[in-house]
Amino acid sequence: MIENIIVLLLMFAVYAVLGWVTEVVFFALKTGEFVNRGFLNGPVCPLYGFGVVGVVILMSPVQDNTVLLFLGSMVFCTLIEFITGLVLKYLFHDTWWDYSEEPFNIGGYVCLRFSIMWGLACVGVIRLLHPAVSDVIAVTPRWLQIVLICIFYVYAAADLTVTVRGINKVNRALREIAESARNISDSAGNLIYEAAMTVDEVKDRGEARTDAYIAFLSDSRLKKHRRLLKAFPTLRQSFKERLIDGAGEELRAQIEEYFDKRFKKGE
Repeated sequence: MIENIIVLLLMFAVYAVLGWVTEVVFFALKTGEFVNRGFLNGPVCPLYGFGVVGVVILMSPVQDNTVLLFLGSMVFCTLIEFITGLVLKYLFHDTWWDYSEEPFNIGGYVCLRFSIMWGLACVGVIRLLHPAVSDVIAVTPRWLQIVLICIFYVYAAADLTVTVRGINKVNRALREIAESARNISDSAGNLIYEAAMTVDEVKDRGEARTDAYIAFLSDSRLKKHRRLLKAFPTLRQSFKERLIDGAGEELRAQIEEYFDKRFKKGE
């Protein structure tokens, strides 16, 4: 039992790292640049670890039947991707990827084209890659297996903690700046209504609100978030929409332009 758990933990680590490599290579071929595509800061994509380990366990009874292996893998990986998208949306209130423009999609979280790709990829992994991975794990000394497991999972836990805390800090700052902007707007609106504010005062309050947004865009918390914004274009758009939501019509174009300029420069 313990031996099986150790093997599964190692398998998860191997495929989580290989999944990160796959994402980076795929994005590099598509865009011509290196982008750290993982949710975590390090070279780890847990989604791939869960996916492959789940397929290995659940599809073992039918692994010699290509059709059943493909269909089962496709359904399982699609379910994992769908649940992951929902969880990320619920926890962080942002959309990390969006397949809405793809035919036969469900809520933009999954689509038929990528489901088929997952099924084909899993067939290839199980038939070609997994036997080699299993052989390497089998000949690795037990003490080294345990050391590797400890290093990987301690690092992954630390990375996950830092990543989640960073995202939550940015989201809190975003809520604060949006609330501040709304308060300024409400205050200005009330004073205008009472004819107690001059044209210059209205302008000054508008500039103050703009400065508040610009200060947020320069915030160190946003800089730490920029890697994820670069790795997930849909997340970037979702984040920008949340950012300008409370800005008011007169500031939206300016905020969008400033946001895109800073992001493009990679500052």
